[in-house]
Amino acid sequence: MVKNQKNLKEDINHDDSNGEIEGSTPNNSASEEDIERGKPHQKEKVKSPFPMKHRLIIAIGYAIPMIVSVTYLPIIIVFIYYYFLGSMSRFVNHHLKQCFNVIVNYYIYWTAFTSVIYLIGTYADTFEQSEPLIESNPVLGAFLFLFLMSDLFLLIFLNFLLHVTLIITIVLAFLGRWARIPLIIRFIK
Repeated sequence: MVKNQKNLKEDINHDDSNGEIEGSTPNNSASEEDIERGKPHQKEKVKSPFPMKHRLIIAIGYAIPMIVSVTYLPIIIVFIYYYFLGSMSRFVNHHLKQCFNVIVNYYIYWTAFTSVIYLIGTYADTFEQSEPLIESNPVLGAFLFLFLMSDLFLLIFLNFLLHVTLIITIVLAFLGRWARIPLIIRFIK
């Protein structure tokens, strides 16, 4: 029985004509003969040159801002994380710099948008004379309303964009790829 299984494996793995292993073509696709013999299609596993420990450290660094939602606290935590673990390798250093820069940029934009909402909401009443601003100048009132709504939409979109960016960079870090996030101010180079 054991001998028959061994012969069966040899028949499946080797071509009778030249003794080469089937499925060793560069495109690594299963042929019709492989499917008939019951040989599954095997994909090559892509290995990362970086150890799993480094990739997990990077993933945790990118996940911190998604977990900690207290305003401005992720900046401090990510910086401390970068300060202590950034010297492990160039790969970890690069990704933790990217994470810190993304978080600082997010909070700069977040502060700008919320300040505009606060200022318009607070000081819109100071421009009124004897009658309310919206009644005296409906075009300006409509403009302020649309500006506030677009500012709120931008805050929601900015938060969504941050989470999508962090998730994509976590995946890239697990795959062992270098990622450079465009359109951010690089505070740590």
